[in-house]
Amino acid sequence: MAMDFDMVVIGGGAAGLTAAGISASLGAKTAIIEESRLGGDCTWTGCVPSKALLKAAGIANTFRTAGRYGLKASEPQIDFSTVMDRVHEIQNAVYEDADAPPVYQKMGITVIEGKSQFISPRQVEVLGQGGGRRQLASRFFVIATGGRPVIPPVEGLSETPYLTSETIFTISKLPARMIVLGAGPIGIEMAQAFRRLGSEVVVLDAQDRILPRDDA
Repeated sequence: MAMDFDMVVIGGGAAGLTAAGISASLGAKTAIIEESRLGGDCTWTGCVPSKALLKAAGIANTFRTAGRYGLKASEPQIDFSTVMDRVHEIQNAVYEDADAPPVYQKMGITVIEGKSQFISPRQVEVLGQGGGRRQLASRFFVIATGGRPVIPPVEGLSETPYLTSETIFTISKLPARMIVLGAGPIGIEMAQAFRRLGSEVVVLDAQDRILPRDDA
């Protein structure tokens, strides 16, 4: 069988992009397949937007607690839509600088948009966004498809509008009240950020404390 590539990476998040970059730097003919946008969780639903939002929330909290530094405390004037605009600007700047297809094409990496499935141990078929199909053969594959939020089996939740870590950064209006299901790192980050930006927040978890995987 003739090989189209030495390495095909499935998934264009942080792991997939790193794997593709290393592969290309070693001289392997490399392709990366991504069904959405390159960048993955870190750029679009995780590290970058969460830390940008936490920074804004932290500054708002500094206004309120300025008295501890000998300064006059005041209630910050928060325009949540402007805060989210800044979050999106940072995301797009990171994307253009580090994640956009031209960055990887300059490395000699073929970037393919679409959803893939294996049709043999050495072949994948890619369904493009326009409906076209193509088959690729490769000596090696890296599967770096990431994960998605688990929706808990809470009665009535399916009839209730809710947000996940994938959708929370798409809102432009500050929720007056928020219930966070889950007291892990993501839940606590978002609970802290939205509380400091003005939402009333309640955190619910089955464990007896927050951040149960961390040192007490």
